[in-house]
Amino acid sequence: MRLSRTRSIAGRRGGVKSAIDRQNMRLYNDSVPTTGATQEEGMIEAAQLADSFALNARLIHMQTAGLTHADSLLQAPFRANSLNWVVGHLLVGRNRVLRALGAEPVVAEVEVARYETESEPISGDGAGVWALEELLAAHDRTQERIAEALRSATPDDLARELVVGERKTTVGQRVFGLYFHDTYHTGQAELLRQLAGTNDKIV
Repeated sequence: MRLSRTRSIAGRRGGVKSAIDRQNMRLYNDSVPTTGATQEEGMIEAAQLADSFALNARLIHMQTAGLTHADSLLQAPFRANSLNWVVGHLLVGRNRVLRALGAEPVVAEVEVARYETESEPISGDGAGVWALEELLAAHDRTQERIAEALRSATPDDLARELVVGERKTTVGQRVFGLYFHDTYHTGQAELLRQLAGTNDKIV
């Protein structure tokens, strides 16, 4: 009976994971342009994207206010990464936004390699780990450059085709996909802040 119940629970969890995986794949596929789509279909306004990235930047400052570097290294008691890793990973994604827009990244890829996707959790200082204050300062610089690049981008700039991995997309869709990534991880900061015992509500 116990074994049967365990299998039932595992089955339900597997079903939930499969559903999440399918949803993630749909979101991923939705970012790829449909063959034959016109330039106007799904066109993303650069000014709206700039404002959206700016909102995320403000939220990160709000969620890290009053926290120390040591606070940012605290690890949750469940499978998750630290706030330090999340902010560093945001920096990685924002550099990709800048590259897609043809702007100069704030830091070289090798400098933030510790924060790449699938990298090991960060729970203490070590090689490649940045101080929280340095991450936030670099994050601010990315926002300045993203805002400048987007506000000077034309519809033709956003409609320009580029290749990411093995798939074709446009600059606008690439940047919007990275905005989704930025928003996803920015939201994680709300919970990770509480590891420092703040017990507060920021937003």
